[in-house]
Amino acid sequence: MKKDLTNSRLDRQNILNNEMAIEEIQNKSGVEGIVSIEGCID
Repeated sequence: MKKDLTNSRLDRQNILNNEMAIEEIQNKSGVEGIVSIEGCID
């Protein structure tokens, strides 16, 4: 089942907590330096 990241805060947070996912996002998007500050994402 595909996750709908626009509606699920928990699913978004799980991706941000997954280092492999962050690395893949950086590689695919060309964006470097994605930073997640724990406790600041609402």
